[in-house]
Amino acid sequence: MKLYLMFVVLFFSAYTLSSQDMANVHTERNITKVIVVRHAEKADDGTKDPPLTAAGKERATRLNKILADFTIDALYATPFKRTQETLAVIAESRKLGVKTYQPNDANFAKDVLQENLGKIIVVAGHSNSSPALVNKLIGQEKYMALDESVYTKLWVLTFVDGVFVSDDLWNY
Repeated sequence: MKLYLMFVVLFFSAYTLSSQDMANVHTERNITKVIVVRHAEKADDGTKDPPLTAAGKERATRLNKILADFTIDALYATPFKRTQETLAVIAESRKLGVKTYQPNDANFAKDVLQENLGKIIVVAGHSNSSPALVNKLIGQEKYMALDESVYTKLWVLTFVDGVFVSDDLWNY
């Protein structure tokens, strides 16, 4: 009987340790989410750096609400008013700064992923640069440049330990 009892105790001890090891393996993985969005509606003011329209400001507010369940760690936007203003509501509500990147920076995709392993970030770009950035991040030529009239696209990219695992395209 003692031998049987000792076997049961050892079995459950080994099972518990194995379960804890499996839990640790899962929690040690770096799950990274990169959310890429095209800037909201811009004014047609004849300049190269127009601000958002009233509709664009409403869309920026909607974006903040849509992303409310994400614990965002960092925000990135190009140096243009329209991308900065698209992320301004998120930045203000979460007390985050907006980091500036150049949309033609060939290393940005690799660098931003490496710098933000295990985090959730949002990147605002343009009709041509947002799909191009997504394609670089996922390692595929899957998405075409957006039409100038399209402001509704948002990509949610998921990486595990820096390796791409899924992309979701949302309309908002």
